[in-house]
Order: sequence, then structure tokens, then C-alpha cells
Amino acid sequence: MRVEHWTNAVEQGEAAARSLVLGPDDLTPYAPAPYFWSDQYDVKIQYCGRARPDDEIRVVHGSVTERDFVAVFVREDRLVGALAFNCGREFASFQRLIALRPSLDEAMAAIPA
Repeated sequence: MRVEHWTNAVEQGEAAARSLVLGPDDLTPYAPAPYFWSDQYDVKIQYCGRARPDDEIRVVHGSVTERDFVAVFVREDRLVGALAFNCGREFASFQRLIALRPSLDEAMAAIPA
């Protein structure tokens, strides 16, 4: 999967260096959840995961109309992505969970209130 954002390039370099230092006995696959962010005027947009058009979308924090929210993407009751507008602190908790693909209930239980 191509991820053309500089954060992916940094993560690939870190993974390559880790693999060189640890050696062949301690290799782990490079499979991070894609992440990007963008500042658009007064809105910071952050996204993490691999959502598809048919995934269920749920707003779990904030308000879409106020452009201050976190929405999650759910597939087969698993958290597969998160999108945030101006909610960096709240988004960070979901970002850490995305690669683990927890159930939505597990993810919501792990997120600080």
C-alpha cells in the first residue's frame, strides 16, 4: 500500500534502522496504520487507519457542525480508522489503538473520558 505522506517516510526509516540494529532474529513486520495531518486555515485535520467507503462512521467526540470532533470508522465491529478536526489530544488515543484493530467497545473503554 502506498502512503505518500512524509510521516510514513520517517516511520519506514525508523523501522529499517531498528531491523538493522536488532538483526534477523528480532524482526517485526512493518505494518503501521497510515497517518496524515493537514492544517487548513483554522482547522487541523488528522486521519489514521485504512477506512473503506462502506465502513460505518460514528462521531464519538465533539460536534461536526462546530468543526471540532473525532469520528471513527468501524468495520465488522472493529476500529479501523479515526478522523479528527481540531481534536488532537482526543485523536491521539485513537491513533495508538488503530493498528491493534480492537472492537469498538474495547477501543471506547481504553479511551480516557
